[in-house]
Amino acid sequence: MIKRKAVAIAVGLILAGGVAYGFLVWRPAFDPIEPPPANGFAAEAIAKGEVLAGVGDCVVCHTAPGGTPYAAASH
Repeated sequence: MIKRKAVAIAVGLILAGGVAYGFLVWRPAFDPIEPPPANGFAAEAIAKGEVLAGVGDCVVCHTAPGGTPYAAASH
């Protein structure tokens, strides 16, 4: 009787942990946005952004596998 109760409690804790884990790792998809016009930024700001993106290796996270660089990520 005690073994059965212990197994039931263990199974319940495992299921509760799985549900909690699912809530913690779930992230909704981002809504698509309209990019700002390219002529809305100064050329100096664009050049600095290009350097920063290269140094930070931003393309790794901001490109879907096989996709256009910096178009989106599918994490």
